[in-house]
Amino acid sequence: MHRQEVRWTCFRARFELDQRPDGPVLLEVAAFRQAAVWVNEQPVPELRVDPTDWKRRRAADVAPRLRPGSNEVGIWVTNMLGPPALWARWESPVPAALPKLHWEVISAGAEPQPARAAHIPLPVAKGSYLDGQVPLPHLLRSAWKAWMGMAVGSGLLAAVGFLAGRFLEERLKQAWDRLLPAMVLGGSAVVWLGLFVNNLPQLPRIYGFDAEGHEQYIRLVQEEGRLPLADEGWQMYQPPLYYVLAAALLELCGLTVAEDTAVAVLRGFNGLLGWLHVAAVFWLLRLLFPQEGWKAAVGALLVSALPAHLLLSHYVTNEPLAALGVTVALALALKAARSPRPIGPAIGAGVALGLSLLTKFSTLLAMPIVLGLLWQGEPHAGKSARVGGGLPAAGALRVLSAALTAALVCGWHYLRVWWHFGKPLVGNWDLEAWAHWWQDPGYRTAWDYLRFGGVFVEPWFSGFRSFWDGLYATLWGDGLASSAAWMAFRPPWNESWMAVTWWLSAVWTVSLLVGAGVLAWRWVRHGDEAGWVGPGLLALFLWGLLYMSVRVPSYAQVKAFYALPALAGLAVVVVTGWERLAGTSRIRHGLLTTLLLVWCGSSWSAFFVRASHPQTMVVQGIWALDQGDVAAAARRYGAALAISPRWPPLADALAQAVRVRPREPIFRDLYATCLEAHGQWREAVDQRRAALTNATDRPELLNNLAWLLATVPVEELRQPAEAVALARQACELTRWAEPQFLGTLAAALAAAGRFAEAVQTAEEAIRLAREQNRSDLVTFNQNLLELYRSGRSYRMPAP
Repeated sequence: MHRQEVRWTCFRARFELDQRPDGPVLLEVAAFRQAAVWVNEQPVPELRVDPTDWKRRRAADVAPRLRPGSNEVGIWVTNMLGPPALWARWESPVPAALPKLHWEVISAGAEPQPARAAHIPLPVAKGSYLDGQVPLPHLLRSAWKAWMGMAVGSGLLAAVGFLAGRFLEERLKQAWDRLLPAMVLGGSAVVWLGLFVNNLPQLPRIYGFDAEGHEQYIRLVQEEGRLPLADEGWQMYQPPLYYVLAAALLELCGLTVAEDTAVAVLRGFNGLLGWLHVAAVFWLLRLLFPQEGWKAAVGALLVSALPAHLLLSHYVTNEPLAALGVTVALALALKAARSPRPIGPAIGAGVALGLSLLTKFSTLLAMPIVLGLLWQGEPHAGKSARVGGGLPAAGALRVLSAALTAALVCGWHYLRVWWHFGKPLVGNWDLEAWAHWWQDPGYRTAWDYLRFGGVFVEPWFSGFRSFWDGLYATLWGDGLASSAAWMAFRPPWNESWMAVTWWLSAVWTVSLLVGAGVLAWRWVRHGDEAGWVGPGLLALFLWGLLYMSVRVPSYAQVKAFYALPALAGLAVVVVTGWERLAGTSRIRHGLLTTLLLVWCGSSWSAFFVRASHPQTMVVQGIWALDQGDVAAAARRYGAALAISPRWPPLADALAQAVRVRPREPIFRDLYATCLEAHGQWREAVDQRRAALTNATDRPELLNNLAWLLATVPVEELRQPAEAVALARQACELTRWAEPQFLGTLAAALAAAGRFAEAVQTAEEAIRLAREQNRSDLVTFNQNLLELYRSGRSYRMPAP
């Protein structure tokens, strides 16, 4: 993200003309976001692009400015909201008289280069913060044995479950109806509990989309006891319910949001809301499909392992509460439509809808579906009594009850916003204080909505490639790295399993498309609730995502979980697609069940943080350093080095640590160890020398440089005499009591050709190591001792 940064570019086209055109030459221009045009060094004021009306094309006749021979068109484009972009064309009554323009660009401080077509996705620059993505095919190859084993196990489990289910369904129908919800909801609850208990202590609090803004809101409510206005902070435009509940929960626990424990409590609270949403989806599907209990089970399982749902439930955000409110409102509306006493459930639906609107105003998109369910009532029930010119009396009463209740619950908030800002809905993109920001590319072309597929190779930040790639990546995985703008700081998920999840999700995407078509047809033919509840919810929230992707200049605006309130609709559509794809075939049902179990297992595995994984230690080290805890950061980086010194994000993290803390020798020393593991010997020597600059009395730093100078496999870097001096100094500082330093001195003496002294020193190192019960040093120095006795020195192996 960039703020207040003006970027300018000159688009230049040079061409030759045999003669001046006889007729007019119309040049049309549009630019992102302001532009001035010159033709042969003469300005064309009619083509100046105003930033307040930049999408309108300008046209002018430039024939009088053209001449025989060499000509040049130059268009200067400046922009604060993204890379400068230009649309230009020219035409003449005699097309053959005009050559094709070949544009080149000249930016500040850069050499001219060919212009890049705006519809081509921007590449990730080498060495940038977004560099370091591992393609999915590579990740899949690294875990194929594990996921094939899971596939076999899931197949067996599906077969056993299918046979047991048929047995129970035929003989114990009522018991099976009670057992199925217990199995699905109980099993998912156990998995979620295990995930959250394991993950919450290991994920730095900064993770989560706009986490700092959400925490700021909670802090203000808790500390000042008031509700903020939209212009008081990045997330202050949000309705207040979630933040009030979060502040009350922290007060109850005696915590403030500044404490890490408080963030863990809030994340646990969202985890509970997320699982309750799984239960609500199960409830809604049982109401929609009362004779087909398997659909509720499949839908709830899908939701419980849906990456977008799992991800959001891990973080401090209002999304899970808003989505839960919508699903409960849908279920109560359906219950009211089918009940002989509908007013109670209708009022309940209004309360749930009002609470969701008091949590996030995008849930307004679900209101037509909730009210439509209340209006329609039981299909095929015959004509109702009529009031007021033909309206169904029962439906009108249900809708009125729910709408008034919802207005009473949340209306005060929107009236308050209206009073202060002149409109009831205000977003952070509306406020001048937050207007000057953008994220590459900062604009969209039609191609962003017409292409798809890059997500199956490089899913992270695939919103750069297209709208649909970004949507797929954030629905079926953590495509935006939990808001981390630096790949080295991405969450320590199990990426191999996430790769499996991304690819297997193509099955549910196909099922979703098939189910949407089937339900839409059923609604047209029969008016089934499921026929428009599922597709209708998805269509409304998809429209919202499309609108916002055009409204806000940000690739990160394409987030599937912004449509989390449509989660129940997703489940309805997918299970209907499943039904259509499987038909009456037990084999196809068994295959889809196996795929579902494999997919659930891979998704849950993907989101299980391993404490011993190097990425876990890297992100904890980055977070500790960001908080100013140098010692904790060094410990984490050191632990990651011990496990996997060649882990790519580790090198990036240590390089950044050296840049931000250049006078901290520990980070240079650790970075040098990482460079050695990558075979970057010269850079490692430079870092070890720099580490000693501010810590000449640190024996471990002296020892490490001595070891490198004595054993480096590059001849011109080896400095045996200096290594002997440094190692001897380290031994003196530790009173000759550290066997590791004595071992380094022996290696340096051997490199200098002083083998007799090397043997004697190595023997002393072995003796001390035995006294201190350090068996690893004993073994290592014994191996080196044999080299010295044979008149050879030790060289570190090349990686």
